[in-house]
Amino acid sequence: MTFDSGAVGMTGTFTAVNQYGKTHLSGYEGANSKACLARSTDGQTWTTIPTGQARVGDPEHLRKQRRRSAKTGGTDPKTPLHLTRSKFNLRSNRVAVRACAQGIHTCMRNGTGWGHGAMMVCLVNLLDAAKLENAECVRILTAWAEVRKVDCTDGSRSRLGRAADAYVQPLFDGRRQLVWYRRDFGGPGGWREIRGVQVVEVNASINDGLNSLRDDPLTNVGSYYLDRMGKLERFRRQIYTLSFTRRSKNLWLGLMTVIEWAKDMGEAVGPQSPSFKRDTTNVYLVTSRDGIHIDDEWVYAQRPLLSKGKLQSDWNSGFVLPAAQIVSDKDGAETRVYFEARRVRHEERFNEAATIGMASWQFDRLAGLRAADPASDAVFTTKPFLAKGSNLGLLLNAGVPAGCSGVVRTEMVRDDGEGGAALGVVNLPLNKRAFERSRSGNRVRVGWRAGALAGKQDVVSVAPNATIRLRFTLRGSARLYAFRVIWPA
Repeated sequence: MTFDSGAVGMTGTFTAVNQYGKTHLSGYEGANSKACLARSTDGQTWTTIPTGQARVGDPEHLRKQRRRSAKTGGTDPKTPLHLTRSKFNLRSNRVAVRACAQGIHTCMRNGTGWGHGAMMVCLVNLLDAAKLENAECVRILTAWAEVRKVDCTDGSRSRLGRAADAYVQPLFDGRRQLVWYRRDFGGPGGWREIRGVQVVEVNASINDGLNSLRDDPLTNVGSYYLDRMGKLERFRRQIYTLSFTRRSKNLWLGLMTVIEWAKDMGEAVGPQSPSFKRDTTNVYLVTSRDGIHIDDEWVYAQRPLLSKGKLQSDWNSGFVLPAAQIVSDKDGAETRVYFEARRVRHEERFNEAATIGMASWQFDRLAGLRAADPASDAVFTTKPFLAKGSNLGLLLNAGVPAGCSGVVRTEMVRDDGEGGAALGVVNLPLNKRAFERSRSGNRVRVGWRAGALAGKQDVVSVAPNATIRLRFTLRGSARLYAFRVIWPA
């Protein structure tokens, strides 16, 4: 893959979506842990979309800058500039500490400590104010400060802000170009940290696939962190990262990785001990209808989408992290989620190599409804809606576990505020013959025809513009994953 005219790898996460026809959009983590955007017409050659001031514009300038920085100990001369994260450990660099001693003492007198790069920021502020006298210190800090001004692979700054090992997810809602990525609500790290996500609208020309940005390119339209149980919930769970896959015009399926009981290392450790419940991650299914708000009920139901091993000796017993998108096989019969897994906790994740796993489901069967007790019926009714014609039909995505049986009873009900008598009933036995008779993928088509009698398999029509509901009864081991109303039947 080539990126901004050079063959490169990425510093951190990378997402890619095709939402402008022939134009692909991606989000990635650039240097300094900043969020960046890029475009491509073929999915292989990518060009960064500047969201901030462009510092340098050509790869040769980047190479020269890298070499200058390497002479002062700033970066590895064999590593492309944007892959270094531009880290400079001032405290361990004796030459820099000795040269900048006067500035360090000034910062310490003002209360500046060494944590989270605060000392380096203070020294750069003194540099900008021309308050450093040592020429060697000025030379070292100048080279480092220039490197810090490069966030994305084209040499530009990022106005999006911090990505910090979270997905940068472009998302188009039909009117606006949105971007999801990390937001920190608490301190910069450690026990004060509260990880969340934010959604910004990129003010750009939709028709040209983000070929141009306006003068003020960013508008924040949403931000979230998990606090349904109160502000102390940050000790229980936090959003680690979140990405989306578009399923239809107004539905996105999301993969939310949640870190559970972060930095709690108190569990017993051993190959025969239960899999980790603390300082570990789980992946949950979330959904969005508008590209901004999400339904996170699965998180609070504590029902992860990806299952884990039972013992710590299992390959997927600890830290897990999914690929950005939910995909399907070439035949469209199977939904897949690829993920990395380790047998260790989050704080120990770099101590063990990851194993790549794949979880799969029949297409569109990530989640469904069933009776809590197979010996009893489960009944639920839809919201009211207007009939668009005289004949109504349904596509049902339903099924039963192997070797089991069940029935989905579907009733069309007049919305009269009193429960309503059934206008029509269809009983669908979930057996092999039913699916062979009328099947499209995992969907079975059922419907009602005008002129039939109530109680029959094909029942009466409904008056146009009448308000109706659908009432489903699940019997036995029947499971209903989705349904779609179609007009005419």
